[in-house]
Amino acid sequence: MYKIFDESIDETGAEWYRKKTEELPGCASQCLPQVEKYGHFIIGRNEKRWFIGIPGRFMKAEKPVQDIFTLWQPIRGGEALYDKLENIPENLQENIYGYWICGLCPKWRRLQPI
Repeated sequence: MYKIFDESIDETGAEWYRKKTEELPGCASQCLPQVEKYGHFIIGRNEKRWFIGIPGRFMKAEKPVQDIFTLWQPIRGGEALYDKLENIPENLQENIYGYWICGLCPKWRRLQPI
């Protein structure tokens, strides 16, 4: 298990596991450039569902698959800087790292909005 998020702000309540680039599921192949850039991605699971997290900064330019990855969570330590993307100056957005998250259906191997 990978403790990447402060539990008080993790909206998924999932346990997270760090995965290597080559383990990226085919349904997330459009995220490959972003995963290669950061060298990993994460998979999470709570009592009800699975999630996939793609690393990136809190910037529209690094948001994968715009309509599916609807949740962004900062890594531990970034919570104090977290706000709505529109309210954060662009120069600060470049320094806030976290993960873009969406649901993952392992049975049908599809990405799902949360």
